Amino acid sequence: RNTMTRVVGNYTPSAVEVSLFGIKAEGFSPDSTVKVTRDSVSVTLQRAMDGTATARLDKFVPYKVSVFLQNSSPTNSWFHLIYKMYETYGADFKMPLMVQDKSGDTRLFGTDVFFEKVPDTDFGNTMGTSEWVFLVVSPSFTKGGNVDPNEIIETLQMLDGAIRVAGMFGISLSGFESKISEFGSDAVSKLKEMF
Repeated sequence: RNTMTRVVGNYTPSAVEVSLFGIKAEGFSPDSTVKVTRDSVSVTLQRAMDGTATARLDKFVPYKVSVFLQNSSPTNSWFHLIYKMYETYGADFKMPLMVQDKSGDTRLFGTDVFFEKVPDTDFGNTMGTSEWVFLVVSPSFTKGGNVDPNEIIETLQMLDGAIRVAGMFGISLSGFESKISEFGSDAVSKLKEMF
């Protein structure tokens, strides 16, 4: 009997890198490093009187990148220096920002980057956190996982196996069986070439 073991992805917070102008940030908050969010929804639906709907896609909705630094981090000085240059030269000032998970596939890179605001400064009894928020328009962004590419190949092979099992039990998948099988075999061969 063939049993398959499932590999759990390995996420390492210390492998997440953030850089502005190629200078790596350091001294992150112990609770959070970076957060990437879409500033608003990218698809809106407009319904007609007959119940049909039209989807409108806005490809240029900016992303918000929040970087959380300890107040003692030297990167605060670096970010603030860049902010002063940004104020001097205006919104046309290009700032390459990169976020990369080196233990996985998640990456964001953009040059149309704007400061949302300078973080609040709090001199309290505990080490505080500075949240720097950048707006990034049309970045190159990949939301990935932390699983070896071979796992993708294995998943596609499992899909092909599921189609065969469905046939054994009399479940008809004829409507999309050939398309899935074709996609699975093509994807597996292409992924094997890449890795």
